[in-house]
Amino acid sequence: MRKRSRILCAAMAAMMVLGSLSGCSGSGQQQTGETTKAETAGGSEAAAGGESSSAAIAEPTPQDPNRKIKDSLVIAMVEEPTAISPGFSSISANSHVGRQIHDTLVKRDEATDEILPCLATEWEQEDDLTYVFHIRDDVYFHNGDKLTAEDIAYNFKRNATLPATKSRWSSLDMENTKALDDTTVQVKLTSPWGNFLLYVSGIQIVSQKLAEDANSNIERNPVGTGPYKFVSWTTGDSVILERNEDYWGEKAITKQLVFKFFPDSSIRAIQLEAGDIDFFFQVGSEDYDRLMENPDIVVQAEVGTTHESMYFCQSNDSVYQDVRIRQALTYALDMPSIVEAVWGPMAVVADSIYPSTIEGHLTIGPAVQDIEKAKALVAEAGYPNGLDCELTVPNNSATLAYMEICQAMWAEAGINMTINSYDSATVKQMNASGQNPMGRSNFTGNGDPVGSLSAWEIGYAGVMQPQDEYIDERIKLTRAESDKEKRAQYLSEIQHYALEEKFYAIPVAFIKQSYAMSSDVFGFVFSPTENVFFSQVGVYE
Repeated sequence: MRKRSRILCAAMAAMMVLGSLSGCSGSGQQQTGETTKAETAGGSEAAAGGESSSAAIAEPTPQDPNRKIKDSLVIAMVEEPTAISPGFSSISANSHVGRQIHDTLVKRDEATDEILPCLATEWEQEDDLTYVFHIRDDVYFHNGDKLTAEDIAYNFKRNATLPATKSRWSSLDMENTKALDDTTVQVKLTSPWGNFLLYVSGIQIVSQKLAEDANSNIERNPVGTGPYKFVSWTTGDSVILERNEDYWGEKAITKQLVFKFFPDSSIRAIQLEAGDIDFFFQVGSEDYDRLMENPDIVVQAEVGTTHESMYFCQSNDSVYQDVRIRQALTYALDMPSIVEAVWGPMAVVADSIYPSTIEGHLTIGPAVQDIEKAKALVAEAGYPNGLDCELTVPNNSATLAYMEICQAMWAEAGINMTINSYDSATVKQMNASGQNPMGRSNFTGNGDPVGSLSAWEIGYAGVMQPQDEYIDERIKLTRAESDKEKRAQYLSEIQHYALEEKFYAIPVAFIKQSYAMSSDVFGFVFSPTENVFFSQVGVYE
């Protein structure tokens, strides 16, 4: 377990950090619609309200039959997985690898929001609470076992019990969700669910037999039905997958996928420029302009569904239980300057819990910096001589960069913040156990507002450790409601209450979903939710 602790010195440090980081982000941002070679830089910069114009992301480059394809596609991720089989953790890296191995019952076309067949050939909604799925009869797990309706029913129940997914599946009727025969599954709900099929599209199917076998170690040795099979996982280095030659659907183009882990965005960029990798997730602001000017590299970026926030733990008995301290921490920050300094063209300032690309978004902020008001709130809360407190965050470069700026601004208001940082997996564990009185979250939703509010639901194992029944009840009402006006009302109430009355969170930035790749890569389909499937992606020699 690695830890770092940093304390900066008030206003002068803030100016130094802001100045140095602003210089890194570059001033020559390309405007929406400009391209170099085959890339598209999506979305013009948003105003404080968070609105952004949507750029037309480039269509996938078609395969050239006259060019030879490499046997391996090398992909760089921000972090190493903690468990590749689904449901054990919400870390993005788990899903980046896992969705290449595991099929889903249905799939979502992100361009049209249409729900399409996958392992299920068809389905019916018999009433508000009952769905029936008919599954393929020619699908086998990578170990040779045949997929059955029992496996599908088990996966619904599994998602309703695992820590990373159970909050969103709280309305599953466990007893009456069952296999009707070898290829038919009945799924029952305890309450209506407007976006039920969208969530079904996110369930990566595992084998019941292996998931219930304590010795199978599916977290590190996953077995699915998808276009790629698991080969190896070298801790600290890579995960390797190979093409499933017996796949029931369209065969993967590339024989081997190699996933590498580079937390530092600049290292990912250097690796791509050197030709050591072919593709990476999340372009750093300091690398954006340079990569955009490189004719051998394609960059795609657009505001999607990712939001960066700071959260106060609702269950931890700390100074943050006082709403005046939460207000002071909020008013002490100049969020537009922070976002520009750290993310530059790769983010816009957050003005609510989730971005305007998601239904029900409401402009609440950002809060205007007011150091004197922050000082007064600290004194009113009983700390006239200032306050010592702490938070814990992952030790990736972007997080530490903006935390240091916040630290300096808080110091101006008499709040002396100690910043503890560990590797991402350790911080996730600490958050889940309620050890962190304050922390941050980078959350990518699935396009549904209820999904983007997962971290606010009672029972969610994140840094906030939600306890507020007012918010929880309105999330449940939104989930069950199909009337758009009623959904909008519930979502409005949540955002006003959470951010203006309770100050449970400090919204920071809406991060652009971004990808960079060699210009020799073809077949890539842009995903605003990071649901990237590599089976039809290849790279030329």
